Amino acid sequence: GLIFSIWTLRQRLILLAGVAFSIFLAMGSRSFADGRLGYMTFYDVLPGWDALRTSGRLVIWTTLLLGILAAGAVSAFVEQAKEVSADRVTSRPHPLLRMATIIPVVLVLFEGLNTTPHPPVPQPPPSLATVTAPMLVLPSDQLRDEHVMLWLTKDFQPIVNGGSGFTPRRTQEVRELTKSFPDSASIDLLRQMGVKSVVVLKDQVRGTPYERALTASWEEFGIKREEKPDAVIFSL
Repeated sequence: GLIFSIWTLRQRLILLAGVAFSIFLAMGSRSFADGRLGYMTFYDVLPGWDALRTSGRLVIWTTLLLGILAAGAVSAFVEQAKEVSADRVTSRPHPLLRMATIIPVVLVLFEGLNTTPHPPVPQPPPSLATVTAPMLVLPSDQLRDEHVMLWLTKDFQPIVNGGSGFTPRRTQEVRELTKSFPDSASIDLLRQMGVKSVVVLKDQVRGTPYERALTASWEEFGIKREEKPDAVIFSL
């Protein structure tokens, strides 16, 4: 699109500058001077930039400008094809031209080949299907909560767990208090929130601050405890 295009030289240079600048901004703090010559300064000074959070999202402008450049090249090829076909006596295209139409199809199919290795998705613990919701699954942190959200997408049972780009204050409070679960403070908070069950996953909780829930005394808190092969379930 830079060399062969319907766009003027000035327009192509402007598009090229836009592509380069958008890439520079998308690099965020990884660019020159830790981003202080671009994205980080905009983040601190310009209104709204601090809501972006991830500089890589600016690559959408790179894609858009490259698409405009590519459109200029495609349009130039179309105009040239019209001029070439106008001189022909027959309306049948040359066999080479017909074969050339296969190239874009092959390129699209090749681009769509998925050769990226994917990690296996953790399978949901069987006990989750039998628990009364709303529930809290322990241990709880950013990554494990995303697994829990995935596991419960079949029935979408109400849960306390949740992971996103930021951690709400109440979520952090629950995570901290339930490190001593079962105790009066954590149980009172969960009951106040309407939680009916707490599921402690045996294979994940060991080695975490929530491990004490497997062996701690619970009788004095008026709750029920059920032992299963994959989890310990507390009914509040």
